[in-house]
Amino acid sequence: MMYRNKDSGRDGREGQILIFATLNLVLLFSLIGLALDLGWSYFKKEQAQSAADGAALSAAVDALYRGFTCGTNGVVCSSTYTCAYPNVSPATTVFQTGCLYAAANGYLTSGDQTVVLTGDSTSPPGSSGLTAQYWVKATVTDKTYNLFLYLAGFHTASIAAQSVAAVIVSPNGNCVYSLSPSAPDAFEIAGNVSVTSACGLYINSNDASTAIDVKGGGTVSGTQVQEVGGYTLGNHGTISPTPVHASAIPDPLASMPAPSYSGCDYTNYQASGSGTTTLNPGVYCGGIKLSGNGTINFNSGTYILDGGGLTSSVGGSLNAAHVTFYNTFDATHAAGGVSISSNPVLTMSAPTSGTYMGILFYQDRNSPTGGWPAASVTGSGSSVVSGTFYFPSGELDYSGSTSGGYQAVVANTLKITGSTTFRNDPTGAYTGLISRRAALIQ
Repeated sequence: MMYRNKDSGRDGREGQILIFATLNLVLLFSLIGLALDLGWSYFKKEQAQSAADGAALSAAVDALYRGFTCGTNGVVCSSTYTCAYPNVSPATTVFQTGCLYAAANGYLTSGDQTVVLTGDSTSPPGSSGLTAQYWVKATVTDKTYNLFLYLAGFHTASIAAQSVAAVIVSPNGNCVYSLSPSAPDAFEIAGNVSVTSACGLYINSNDASTAIDVKGGGTVSGTQVQEVGGYTLGNHGTISPTPVHASAIPDPLASMPAPSYSGCDYTNYQASGSGTTTLNPGVYCGGIKLSGNGTINFNSGTYILDGGGLTSSVGGSLNAAHVTFYNTFDATHAAGGVSISSNPVLTMSAPTSGTYMGILFYQDRNSPTGGWPAASVTGSGSSVVSGTFYFPSGELDYSGSTSGGYQAVVANTLKITGSTTFRNDPTGAYTGLISRRAALIQ
């Protein structure tokens, strides 16, 4: 009897299965290899992005605390810096700070890695509608070496990450601060005058009845009125909205440094008459006294009043664009007050950039023996004044303008002696009353 092999009908199918299995395994391992190479590249890309973010943000934060003014205190502008190897430590510039933070995230300028930083005070790259005083861009590059893709001829992959951080400026929406913690009449409206404010008013005095004292038929209106103590209204006087009790507000300009100076450029400076007089920035020991019916022009810059203060009773015109007056004293130059009486034409403005952006008058925080004499600034209906009057340790008697400009007051105590309109500064550049923060923007 003959028997038939039942498996003889398979012929070569076993070989086909082996071939298909082998091809599938090759495809599977290729996909796994591709996933591993791409996953590694993605990991390195994320690591590079973290290094770029850390470098840019840390440099911007450092600039925020250094003063963010180009060319000073290690704030570098309009240049490109490739991180050194090894990094400079401790850092002396904002870029070097950024390099240290990139290194903390695993990236140095060494081998295939590079870390490059640039910065400036111009408009930040890739942004619109953003007000920034300083920005830093960090660029991190690297290479990864493929394993499985190497066999296909893709030996390396380039990695690049970029980040931009900036010192961002935003207006704080307030324009009147009375800082005294306890004075009566800390914010006084002297009679039938009106104060109209498109921003907030803050009065820190805890005097129970007259922290705010509106005499006669005076009126006060603002976006908000906050006080620690109480308020008194004279006959027909009004405050709108009703003051809200709140905690004391810190000095919004407390971190602003005092100008540095030495020597005397002018001593006991006086000008009068009917002609035109032009003054230049510098140190005025013994102060400045102006009178007559002429025209007084102040060139842009910072004026140091070392003793003597500033007195102006000019009957002509007084013009001072982009200026800051710093009123101080020392052992040989006795403190003087600030007194500006009404001029037919009074045009003044503070710088709109730099350390003293928006600061028109800045009185020394230290008080002389006996205290500062009350400052007095009297404008007129045609006055155009922009800037902040900063008298943190003294009284300011103020009558501003009603025709234009952005004005703000930060004083120990404040007396309004004439109708005044405070306009809301939309950017903070005119009054310097802003908040600053460092943040990633790209």
